[in-house]
Order: sequence, then C-alpha cells, then structure tokens
Amino acid sequence: MGPEGIACRGATVAGDWLVVAITSRYELNHELWGFNGQGWWLLAQRSAPQAIWPCPLGGAGNRDLIVFRHASTDYDLYRLKWRDKTLSTYASAGAWTSSLLDGGDPTRDKAWRAVGATFAQPANRGKSDSVDSVTIALEYSLDDGLTWVTAASQNTTAAATRTFTVQSAFATIPSARHLQLRVSWTSITDWAPVLTAVWAEYETLDNAPNRRRWELTVDAGDRNVRRDGQLDNQTGRQKIVALWDAWEARATLIFRDVDNDTDPVDYRVRIEEIDESVTKPSDAARWGESRVAITLAEV
Repeated sequence: MGPEGIACRGATVAGDWLVVAITSRYELNHELWGFNGQGWWLLAQRSAPQAIWPCPLGGAGNRDLIVFRHASTDYDLYRLKWRDKTLSTYASAGAWTSSLLDGGDPTRDKAWRAVGATFAQPANRGKSDSVDSVTIALEYSLDDGLTWVTAASQNTTAAATRTFTVQSAFATIPSARHLQLRVSWTSITDWAPVLTAVWAEYETLDNAPNRRRWELTVDAGDRNVRRDGQLDNQTGRQKIVALWDAWEARATLIFRDVDNDTDPVDYRVRIEEIDESVTKPSDAARWGESRVAITLAEV
C-alpha cells in the first residue's frame, strides 16, 4: 500500500530508487521506504532512533544508499541494485503481513481449518548452491495483529529445495471472524526463498444464538387447580382460544419453566407448533375438555 506517515525526515534518489524516511502513522515507528517503479517496499523499520537524511552513494563501496540516524554517529548502508552472488541486497531478516482475511463475509465466524504459504525461487537470485539454512515461519493472528501464534515453520537451504509449502497442522482449530497471516524470514546471508502465495481454508459457522425449546401438553379443562392451589378462573375453551390466538398472531409470551421456584427466570417465547386433541370430539366445543400439545421457542 505504500508509506503512510505523519512526517518525512528526508528523501533521495539512489540506485534508480526513490527512498523516503518517515515517521509512520502506526505506533510512530521510524521507517525507510523505497519505490522502484513496481511498488513501494519497506526497507527498514525501528522504534528508535529516527532514520534521517538518506543520501545516495552512487555505487561507492558497492553500496547505493547511506542513511544517518538522529543524534547518533551510526549509519546504515544499503544495496539497492543486484550485483553478484556475494554482494547481495538481502537483509538478514524480513516479514510479510497480510490484511484481515474474512472469507468475503465479515459478519460471521469461521473455523480456520488450515493455513499455508507457498515458496519458490523462480529466478537465479542469490547463491543457488547456498548451504545457508534460512528459517521460514508462518504465523496467524485472531486479534488483528495484537498477538501472533506460529502455525508452522521450516528450515531450508537453496541446495536442498527451491519450491516448497509450509502448512499448518492445527491441534485445535482456531475460530474467529477475521484471520491475519504473517510470513517471516530469518538467518539470511546470501539467498532467500520467494513467497508466491498464502492461503487459508475455513468453514463458515452459524452465528445464530442458541435458543431454548420446550415441548409440553396443556390440560385445557374447566376449573383446573393451579400450582398455587387456587382454581383457574378460565374455562377450558378460553384457554384453547387464547393459545390458538397467540400462535396465529406470533405473539411473544412470558413463560416460566417447571423449576421456576428454584430458578426464577422468565423466558420470552413464541408458540411454534400447536396440536389440539379431545377425548370426545362431540364435547370439544361444549365443555372445552381438550389436551393441547405446544412447542415453545425462546426469542
């Protein structure tokens, strides 16, 4: 994406690169960025001291760039042009970090079943027969880069292989709406594998909250005794009509479970299913003696 800073500490053209030293927007890090016509590249980053006054060297000492440090006699030397196998432009370590991956749906959780990165050496860059062991690590973050967990790592040499894949083997499948990947290279001297692709395999989870369900049968008769020992003033027919009306209107009702005495919780429910049966069909309308099976769902 290129540099995003709050201040520019210096700029120059060196080795056909445009190089700028900035104070970054993110955590106020001091960063050195270069543009080579194909894109912006982060050349260096530190919290302190500031990188200021980048100056071209024109190839003196097989170097292209010198960058001085604020309030210090130290400086940093860089090669921006490829010269040969021994005078390479490789840094001793580097990292690439992805943006937030959401599988095209940032509203739902995912079970991230596997992550991986593919490496290759498509061009003869660096020392092709190098026995320097480069360590490649693939990490992931579920909290937008606040913390990182190593998914897989591998040590390799140019003489051993140039094309390989680093892939996770999760003991516990991580779950989150977003995933961020980071690939890092360490112990680099004269060669480094090229990152060609990263990927993540996931399964979208249902974010609907868990809902309680109850299935019960109501004895819709006249003058039934309630739990408090009093007679119910409603007739069986009135109870039946009230249940059917609530089902038809999709009304939200207050429901208390049988253990409400020990766990006094009121649940908001709707009647999802209702089934009325009578012992004597001829008495249903007259006496209201029916049994009503209902299914309640929490809302």
